This record gives sequence, C-alpha cells and structure tokens, in this order.
Amino acid sequence: MAGAAGHTAIGPETTMGVAQVWLLIGVPVLFGAVALYTSRSPALSALGVIVTLMGAVAVTTVDRASGAVLGVLGVLLYAAGSAGRAAVDGDDPVRGRGRGDATSA
Repeated sequence: MAGAAGHTAIGPETTMGVAQVWLLIGVPVLFGAVALYTSRSPALSALGVIVTLMGAVAVTTVDRASGAVLGVLGVLLYAAGSAGRAAVDGDDPVRGRGRGDATSA
C-alpha cells in the first residue's frame, strides 16, 4: 500500500537510529581508542587515533553530527601529541637541543 508520501511500506524499517549507532559503533570505538591511546607504545597510540577516525567514518554513514564528534575527538587526540613520541624523545625547540645534553637547563 502506498503511504502518505507515496512510498510503499514492505516491512519493518531497517535503518539504524542515532542511539543504536552510538551503542553498536560509537561507545566501543571510544573505549578501544582510549585504551590504545593511553598505552605507553607510540604504535598503539597511533592505532588508537586511527581507530577513532575509522569509527568516525562509520558513524558518519548514519549521522553526520555524531561522526563529527568522533572525528574531532580523533583530531584532538592526534594534536595532543601522545601518538608521536617527539615530545619525549625529540629536540626541545624552546631550550635548544636535546633534553639530556649539557646545554639544556
């Protein structure tokens, strides 16, 4: 039978709602990404950022605003710098050379 908008209703609606997407994709991605990101390994931290961004892409297929939330979280995690160990092992741009030499105070 044709509905009010002219669409034919064949069976139950099969699209996922926003709450279902967050329960099935969003929350597990957040837990997994935080667990990976807070690890001491730079490779696992980078994987945590990648997992967050992949989850954002998956959630965006259903709800763009929710995908944007996960995407911004991934960008902020990457910008925080824990995914790269440059803040720990690299040169200090303010004090000069590396942190362990005699020139840094």
